[in-house]
Amino acid sequence: MKLLGIVGSPRQKNTHYMVRKVLESTGRPYDLIELRNEKFSYCDACGGCYETFSCTKEDDMQRIYDELLQSDSIVLGSPTYFNDVTALMKSFIDRCLPFYFSGGLKGKKTGLVTVGNFKHNERDSTGNCKLCKEETESVLKCLDNLRGFSSLLGLDIIGEVYAIHSEPSVKDKELISLGKKLI
Repeated sequence: MKLLGIVGSPRQKNTHYMVRKVLESTGRPYDLIELRNEKFSYCDACGGCYETFSCTKEDDMQRIYDELLQSDSIVLGSPTYFNDVTALMKSFIDRCLPFYFSGGLKGKKTGLVTVGNFKHNERDSTGNCKLCKEETESVLKCLDNLRGFSSLLGLDIIGEVYAIHSEPSVKDKELISLGKKLI
């Protein structure tokens, strides 16, 4: 079984932690691709993949395509930026258009993780976070975008984990459980 993690964060922090925790909990070897370290451009809608099912651009995505095709299970992770995935993850998603046309990833297991952090976690007079509701809604919208992408490609979503306040370790049990489901 081949496991692959895709981290769409420009930093090596919370999302990286979550994806790695899921993969490590499987007890199996895995590959981890941090999009911040890859050299690839955005999709420019040239249409080359419509009939050939392959992208015309020659960059690191060609290697990532191979990794995705060889994988049995994929963990996708992105921090939440304005109710959405990061620009890195969005470019990755757009560049996966060949798989939409080919169905090449259909049926592969996937796990989705995301994390949010509003920098000013103000508390009311009773100690409750004033922004928890908004932060949770924002993270869920990001997760919904990952879910939509996965569904369009025919990936089998095994589970999802999200965290708020940049505290992914409070979700360790859920992350470990997701890893067990992937195998």
